Amino acid sequence: MEIINSDNSAITLSGWQIDDGNASTSPQAIPTGITIAPRELLVISFNKSVLNNDGDKVRLLWPDDQVVHSVAYAKATQGHAVAKFDAGWLWTNQPTPGQANKKSFTETIEAVSAPANNTRVTTTEDTVAAPTFDPPAGTYRATRVGEEAYARRLTAQARRFKLVYSELREGINRILAGIVWFMVPVGALLFWRQISLFSFQESVSGSVAAMVGMVPEGLVLLTSISFALAVVVLGKRKVLVQELPAVEGLARVDVVCFDKTGTLTEAGLHCRALELAGEAVQSYPPGGAGLSGAPDRVTAALATLAADQSSRNPTMDAITAVFEPPAGHEGGIPWRVPFSSERKWSAVSLGGEDWFLGAPEVLLEAGADEASAAAGKRAAVLAAEGLRVLLLASRAGSPGGEGIRPQGLKAEALVLLEERIRPDAAATLEYFARQGVEVKVISGDNVATVAAVADRAGVAARGEPQDGRELPDEPEELAQVMEANNVFGRVGARQKQAMVKALQDRGHVVAMTGDGVNDTLAVKEADIGVAVGKGAAAPTKAVAELVLIDGRFATLPGVVAEGRRIIANIERVAYLFVTKTCYATLLAVIISVLGWPYPFIPRHLTLVGAITIGIPAFFLALGPSKQRYRPGFIRRVLQFTIPAGALLAAGTMASYILTRNAGADLQQSRTVATIVLTTMGLGVLVMLSRPLHWWRALIVFAMVGLLLTASVTPLVHQFLDFEFPPGTVLFESLGVAALCIALLAAGMKLTGWSPGGGR
Repeated sequence: MEIINSDNSAITLSGWQIDDGNASTSPQAIPTGITIAPRELLVISFNKSVLNNDGDKVRLLWPDDQVVHSVAYAKATQGHAVAKFDAGWLWTNQPTPGQANKKSFTETIEAVSAPANNTRVTTTEDTVAAPTFDPPAGTYRATRVGEEAYARRLTAQARRFKLVYSELREGINRILAGIVWFMVPVGALLFWRQISLFSFQESVSGSVAAMVGMVPEGLVLLTSISFALAVVVLGKRKVLVQELPAVEGLARVDVVCFDKTGTLTEAGLHCRALELAGEAVQSYPPGGAGLSGAPDRVTAALATLAADQSSRNPTMDAITAVFEPPAGHEGGIPWRVPFSSERKWSAVSLGGEDWFLGAPEVLLEAGADEASAAAGKRAAVLAAEGLRVLLLASRAGSPGGEGIRPQGLKAEALVLLEERIRPDAAATLEYFARQGVEVKVISGDNVATVAAVADRAGVAARGEPQDGRELPDEPEELAQVMEANNVFGRVGARQKQAMVKALQDRGHVVAMTGDGVNDTLAVKEADIGVAVGKGAAAPTKAVAELVLIDGRFATLPGVVAEGRRIIANIERVAYLFVTKTCYATLLAVIISVLGWPYPFIPRHLTLVGAITIGIPAFFLALGPSKQRYRPGFIRRVLQFTIPAGALLAAGTMASYILTRNAGADLQQSRTVATIVLTTMGLGVLVMLSRPLHWWRALIVFAMVGLLLTASVTPLVHQFLDFEFPPGTVLFESLGVAALCIALLAAGMKLTGWSPGGGR
């Protein structure tokens, strides 16, 4: 049992009783008017019950299957707090504990997430999720409390931490894990062979050089820098990125589910006209300006329904902008039923009549007279034009406590509301179509309205528009419907979540956009959740990976482009880093088998790494790229790096052998091996820089210049311990390097490999 205490105030209770459900024990009443201050406990000796006001809500601790009698609304010292309970059994008229009174109905409001309350008429012995009572009377047994309560379980589901899947992150992690498995035994083997044949200093130097060469240092750093830079770029475009890999994730999606209202259409509605039901359709306004001339009883009822403060939403705001309620309208209202998205109607008693406002297909589905049937047909025609249509209906007045149902209604008028298509919607949808991303429109509105708006926005129709109330519950059947169609109306919050899950089960990467509370679970379930607009519901923004702060639909293509840039560029630099790991590992194994000194010292590999990997990789990772995403990151990386690493290791060993056979000493042999490996590394850099735009060509030429400078500068020679051998052995070794690069290029051409594209 909880009382919402949103303003951190003291709570005053009235009319509360606690019963342990034992017929031999009398209920204990909480004294009327007692106040619990924030951060204060009220201890009740009966069955160890404790009321705790933690400043956010008042909780009944240690409830142990309590029964609560005569539930009254609790008044906070500032504002109004509404009693809220955990799930359980509901009775009316205060029966004996443990017995059910089957006499009447009670209106219960399942206030699990205001303002989108799920309200319904509930019979005795029905299970409810989180009811309050209107009028405030009834008896209720709490059978699920604490973490088992529906509201708590719903909150826990929304709060559940879900790490955004990143193919780059997962691929790099797998590569690093594989490197560790190879590096430890290979490093141990190399050190054992070196220490058994050479001095300790020589063995340590060679082993350290080999181990450092196997580590793709900088790859994780560059990936993180790329993601961080993308966050800054998107931030300037009013996109809040709440998880770094989400930038990459949107580039991988192949299905985007859009909520119609606020995404395809602009925020807010415009009340276009009021059509009176009857043989002759009378539309106010006839010319389109100012709604006037309708009967007073109709406009008064419509204004009173729309003015209900507990039913605030864009639809009611659009109506109240045109129709002002009569002065003192609240004073003469015996009862009212607020609007709920679950029920899809609201009601009020006014002037001796019951008035209902809601979805025509819901209010008229129980049967109607000839005029009302005609109004229903007219509503369908208008909905097909893309208008949002509400039906205003009436009947003879009735007492409001016996369960309000939309039966025996007479159609009075149709309220026509218009949504404006975002001017950038068509171009954005066309972009996704060109990129092979399927678009699905999911909305709680009338199916015909959703289909018409989707068509006006430029959504290519697929299959038939589907009514959410007729969708199957079975996941596989739902997945088949989702695959075959792309426009869905009258969809509930739970259905949206199930639809996203059904698409994921079919192997799709799904993005979901939304702005309301009813979108929260679907946005959470999606691979990439996108909250639209700074006015989006707080829970939806909290669970979304991306938030479009200014609500501009046209921002999404820019997010996709940024993600694709990161994927393509990180893949390019991964080729460089993993190629180095491959040739360093192979060299360590070969040297261990031959029992020779390692052909490099750590300073040599610093030069090789800086010129062929470190410096160019930084610029390649941050450069522009419009390459489309293709799955298979690890496969493509290994397709290139294993043969490239093998050829570079072979070229290095060939030059090392040539130099040693030519009578050169160890220092000269290592110098030649370093120059040859760096040259081959530059060849690999040229291959990975294609297409060779001017800025990539500039990077390559700059790195060649650095190598030439290092080769002719005496100070660098001294630092790197360089000494060139006499004769032509260096040029012969460079010829071997050129042959290895030519073989690699020919092999890649034969297999159809290209940077980032794979085969």
